[in-house]
This record gives sequence, structure tokens and C-alpha cells, in this order.
Amino acid sequence: EVPEHWGYCALGRVCRIQGGYAFDSSNFSDEGFPLVQMSNLKRGCLDLTDSKKYPEELCPREVELDEGDILLGMSGSIGDTGSLGNYAMVKKTDLPCYLNQRVGKLDVSSKLYRGFVYYLIQSTPFFEQVQLSVTGTAQFNISPSQLSDIWIALPPATEQNDISNYLDKKTSKMETIIGRVENSITLLREYRASLIHHAVTGKIDLRGHDAQAQ
Repeated sequence: EVPEHWGYCALGRVCRIQGGYAFDSSNFSDEGFPLVQMSNLKRGCLDLTDSKKYPEELCPREVELDEGDILLGMSGSIGDTGSLGNYAMVKKTDLPCYLNQRVGKLDVSSKLYRGFVYYLIQSTPFFEQVQLSVTGTAQFNISPSQLSDIWIALPPATEQNDISNYLDKKTSKMETIIGRVENSITLLREYRASLIHHAVTGKIDLRGHDAQAQ
């Protein structure tokens, strides 16, 4: 169910899904340009720290990525930590990098606002359709044509922009809170380790504690 003035259509009518290139693993090296593989997608951003590198002269220009490109994992396990459906948006600091096979790039048409598409692929209705379309058993796969057949709600461009801006603000606040909580957890773990260390090495006098406990 969508608002009456919204449209709906298959994703492929307003967005082209481009698959990555099958780079020859024999040319992987410690130098060259990073390749974006499934493992580099980190729920919104790219982590190219341990990415495979490929010689610049052998990199096909048709799979060179640009700032703002939206990427989607097309193989792997399903779930919060699964690679199928994992996603990222390319940042300027990620460049230059190239698209490896089984990672899809969404080329957005003028009918879609890029920020809206970024949130669209994270939504439950979208991923439920991905799960219905996958093939395979040990490892799930989805093809560009199957992704193109997924149905999406299509608000007017102004509302796509409004939705994207609203979610930017709300999720930014949540990320700030998550960061603070993660920092607190790290500090508590350090305190726990320090407390254990001081107790087992006799740096904390526990005799008074034992008396109180008795």
C-alpha cells in the first residue's frame, strides 16, 4: 500500500543494475588500484583497508567507480551480517577503485533521487523481495535481471528528496548515540580487564572485601 499520488514500478524501469568485472586473481598484488569485493561492503560504507589491488593498466574503465555510486552485494549469506544485500555508497576518499564481480552498481535515472535509492535498498519490503528471488543453497545469488524485476514505490521527486533528508537527520542522531554506546562499552571492557589484572596480581587488597562478604 502506497499513497494515492505515488507510483510503483519495477526497479529496472528507473535504474540500471551493472555487474562487476571478473578480475583475474593471478594479477592481484599489493600495489595498484583497490577492487571492491563483497567483503568490502560494510552496511553503508566501503572498507578498502585489506582490499585486493590490481595493476592500473589492466583495470577496465567501464567498472571504474565514482563518488556517490550505490553498491549492492549480490551473493552470500542472508542476515544482519550476511553479504547478500549488503550495501555501500562510494565516497570521494574511496577513489580510485573498481567494481569486482558479484557486486552490483545501481545507475540511477533522472526519475530517482540517489539518496532515496540508498535508503530504498535498505528497506524491509525491498530485501524481502530479494530473498524471494535468490537462487542457490549453500550460497545465495541474485542476478542483475532479478534485481531489475523487484517492485518499488515511486514517490514524486520532491518527496524522494524530503524522505532522504528526513532519514539523513534521524539516522545521523542514531549513529551518534551508537558511537557513544560503543565507546562506553570499550571503556567498560578496558576497566574490566584492568580490574581483573589488579585483583589477580595483588594490587587490590581484597581482605576487607572478604570480611564484609562473611
